[in-house]
Amino acid sequence: MTSLRNLLAVTMVGGVLAGASPLVLAAPPAGAAQTEVPVTSVALYSSGVGYFEHAGTVSGEAATELRFKSEQINDILKSLVLQDLDGGQVGTVVYPAYDPLYKTLRSFQVNIVGNPTLSDLLIQLRGAAVAVQFGGEQLRGSVVGVEPRRTTIPGSEEVLESYVLNLLTDGAIRALPLGEVQGIRLEDPQLQAELTKALAAVAQDRDQDKRPVTIHFDGQGERRVRIGYVVEAPVWKTSYRLVLADAGSPSVLQGWAIVENQTDNDWNGVRLSLVSGRPISFVEDLYQPFYIQRPVVEPERYTSVQPQTYGAGAVAEAERGVMWPEEADSAR
Repeated sequence: MTSLRNLLAVTMVGGVLAGASPLVLAAPPAGAAQTEVPVTSVALYSSGVGYFEHAGTVSGEAATELRFKSEQINDILKSLVLQDLDGGQVGTVVYPAYDPLYKTLRSFQVNIVGNPTLSDLLIQLRGAAVAVQFGGEQLRGSVVGVEPRRTTIPGSEEVLESYVLNLLTDGAIRALPLGEVQGIRLEDPQLQAELTKALAAVAQDRDQDKRPVTIHFDGQGERRVRIGYVVEAPVWKTSYRLVLADAGSPSVLQGWAIVENQTDNDWNGVRLSLVSGRPISFVEDLYQPFYIQRPVVEPERYTSVQPQTYGAGAVAEAERGVMWPEEADSAR
């Protein structure tokens, strides 16, 4: 059982998987050598999953990178098993974090969720310093707001809606029709950087075909390592052929297994197993962060003690000597 001694019991912390030893979050070693650990064994099942095993050797502080499709990361997080067999220790497993795009975009000062129009962006930029190219003029000022205007076409009931940019420049507010504005430049470097980051987040969310997963191994000298995981894989198929031979020769029934390699790794020298069994397979979303709606607790408001007051009818009855029932009881 010594070979299983360093089997990793994974604990997820953000975008890092860490070993069963006391957890100390730190940056991966900067000097870790990149090492390729090739695929040595593949087992495909008829339930649409496959088990992939990498085996090789590493030396000293080493790291290897595997690339997966975004939809495969959930399978990796729930099935990844790592071993360092010769006295080393499995380090961290780092993968790119994934936050819902709408939540990422809302964290910026300029919110571009939902493909906003130019007027929507300018409304968010109220008070910002901008340079506006309007006609042959270069105007600099602060955005006051965007005003919608409706114009009725003479001789028709059709109404055209347009927008006007109100710009505070040189102590005066100028109304600039947005349709005639050739360009707007943000003068605030921080706002410009925020808008650039928001657009970069949109581009990164679109390019999610492959995600790198980097595995770090810590130790001394040359050591054997193993990496195993279960991910979704195409179902393997069979095709049969009956070869009829001439008289005196036996006929041959050929069975062909059709297998698709959808990974980035070549299966040269790989031990391939095709299993007709259908193990239970499920999908669990472990990659996308979940946020819980927390209740809002408001502080209780206490009113000060007020003196007892009576209506006008009660005062008039008291003046006439009329007694309330409880007052009559106390008088007895």
